Amino acid sequence: MNDLLPALDLLGTALERKQPSDFADIVKSGRTHWMDAVPVTPRPGVRRLRGTGTRRIGARAGTRCPRLGKIPLGGTAVGTGLNTHPAFAERVRAILVKETG
Repeated sequence: MNDLLPALDLLGTALERKQPSDFADIVKSGRTHWMDAVPVTPRPGVRRLRGTGTRRIGARAGTRCPRLGKIPLGGTAVGTGLNTHPAFAERVRAILVKETG
């Protein structure tokens, strides 16, 4: 989160300097609900992200930050822990802490 939130602010600022015409010649492949390929431009998405869009995303991410530390690890059988070693969740969390700091 320490990297994400400032990066979102930078993205919002950079997009505010852009004009819709800056994206007029960019075409990407979009997908419909039926998975048909449709050519689209990034303009609508950029328009939503300009200014407060990235700040709203950052605010929502920031409020969820404490929840990211809670990792429900049941192990097997759809999270029930059935047939799982009793220390499974604790050990996995310890490995995640070690690997990610």
